[in-house]
Amino acid sequence: MKIGEDIENPFGYASNDLDLDHFCNDIILRELEELTSIPPTDPMGYVLTSCNMPLFESGCFQTATDILNTLSPEDLEYLLSEPVRIRKAESQGVSYPPGKTLKVQNKN
Repeated sequence: MKIGEDIENPFGYASNDLDLDHFCNDIILRELEELTSIPPTDPMGYVLTSCNMPLFESGCFQTATDILNTLSPEDLEYLLSEPVRIRKAESQGVSYPPGKTLKVQNKN
């Protein structure tokens, strides 16, 4: 019984337990400090730039800004609701059908 307790609870301070104090105070703390040492970048600095060209079919050379400006509010709402539609289909035991498709116009 005692051996089973030792195996089931490796988070104490016995010699064969995991050293969680060292792990949390040294390793994880150092990584958290590195992650939070610089301020987060502004997404608008890289999302809506001329260098951000989402991958679509070949020959489509629109930037994210161009694509955003060509979408109607209904199309944008449809695209943003996709994870919800997938979860609903999966919960009903149906493989997710593609359904409505939006074509991005190539203006080039």
